[in-house]
Amino acid sequence: MQRPVNITCVIDEDHPVDACLGDWVLVHVGFAMSRIDAQEAEKTLALLAELGEMQQELDAMQSNGGQG
Repeated sequence: MQRPVNITCVIDEDHPVDACLGDWVLVHVGFAMSRIDAQEAEKTLALLAELGEMQQELDAMQSNGGQG
């Protein structure tokens, strides 16, 4: 997923702005909090997808009055 993100927290002398293009980052409220490698990004995306599916199931259970 691509979106505008403030990268102030992940740049420094060893990793300037120009070097950030293509980096995977963990984002919270529009700020890149840390750089991660592609493998960690894949694991995080899979976990978020699983959590989304779980939330859909919980929502469906609530709309059925708790009856599966």
